[in-house]
Order: sequence, then C-alpha cells, then structure tokens
Amino acid sequence: MPHPFTVRVVHEPPLPVFPHLFWYCTNCCEVFRATPFDSIPQYTLHQGTVVEEPCNEREGFLRRHHGHQLGLLKRIRGKLLSDRPLWDPMRTVYEEVTNSQQSFLLKSWREDISAPRRYLLLSGSLVVEGVSISVEEELLRSVLRQSCSFAATTLDRLMGVIQKTVGALSPDELTPAHSSETDPNLCFAYLSDQHLSLLVCRCGQVVSESEIGRLRCFFLLRQHSEELTISVHHQLRPYFT
Repeated sequence: MPHPFTVRVVHEPPLPVFPHLFWYCTNCCEVFRATPFDSIPQYTLHQGTVVEEPCNEREGFLRRHHGHQLGLLKRIRGKLLSDRPLWDPMRTVYEEVTNSQQSFLLKSWREDISAPRRYLLLSGSLVVEGVSISVEEELLRSVLRQSCSFAATTLDRLMGVIQKTVGALSPDELTPAHSSETDPNLCFAYLSDQHLSLLVCRCGQVVSESEIGRLRCFFLLRQHSEELTISVHHQLRPYFT
C-alpha cells in the first residue's frame, strides 16, 4: 500500500485513483473515494433549461485538507454489512477497513439519489454473530419428488434430516461455489463426497433400503447441481468502541 503523503498545494501532488481503496485525512478522519468520474459536471433543470454545473470532488477534498497528511484505507475481505442489495444506490453500508496498522469501521450512505456517497470513519468492527447453513428446501423437495417418486410423508422426513445434517456442518469443510451478487454475507458451496456419504447414512434412518439406493444415486449424480448447492449466510452486526 502506498505511503501517506502531505498535501502542500491543491494540485500537487495529484490524488491517484486506486480501485477498492479509500483516501482519508489522518488529521480530520474525512474519507474520500477517488474515481475517474470526480470531475464530471452535474446537470440541473432550471426554469426548463438544463444547466451544467462544474464539479471537481477530488480537488475539493485536497483543498479542504491542504497541509494535512493523507493515507489509504483498504477493505478487509468478508467484513461488509449492507441494509440493501449492493446494486442499490441508496444502500447504507458498514465495512471494516485498515491502514495496515489498525482497523476501523467505515459507514457509507447517500442522502439523495443524485448526491455523492458520504463516508464516516468510526472506531469499531463487524462482529460475526452466527453462520447459518442450509439447502434450498423447496427446490430440493420438488426435484426429489420428480426424480425419486418419494411420497409426501417421506419427503417431509427426508428434508428434516437433510436440513439438520447440513446445518451442523462447518463452513470451512464445504467446497466454495460462488458468492451472491446482492448479499455480501451470502455465499454458496458444494457438498463433498464425505458429506454425501453422511447424508445417505442419516437418511437411511427414515427410508427403506430400496429408497436409500435411489437417494444415493440422486446425490452422486447431482452433487454440483443447483438443488444440492448449499447456502452459507454470515450474520454480522456493527460493534462500536
């Protein structure tokens, strides 16, 4: 990570754009995210006429912190909490960031759809309160019904066993598949051969021998299918110090 520098004049040194990094003033703790669009003018409608208003957010940040020392903050992977999907411009986000020496809690939000995001650097962290692991029950139930012709009562017993078995697994034992595009605390994973053997053993307690044979084939053939993809959801909360 580049070393902090002190702003001497408004235009020198320039403020580089670093994707996924934030500039902050070590004197005032104001945070600014530099982007290639900082100097794009804004447009407003005044008495039926579109008016162009010059804008240079980067220059304004440098002017406000003339003579101050600037540093960089980097996101800590996996430590982000959003009250809305990440594509929603009005989302409020808490995320952990670090300057390589200490970590902070960075809050960002937008008060108006046309306004830039605001940032507030806080003392604190994101605490993991729990992890829930599950299968998509409705989808798996439907596919099992079609593929294995299980009766409704059998499916009820099977789903109870499967959810209980999967819910007791450790997230570290699962094979990562992909992350959610909308929820930063939700990811998806696949079951290993060992997990499938465990499921077959547990399900054998509630179904007959002939049925467990069908179930074993189903698990093996659909190990990486959507219906057997596991959801792993981390519950986070901000902790302020």
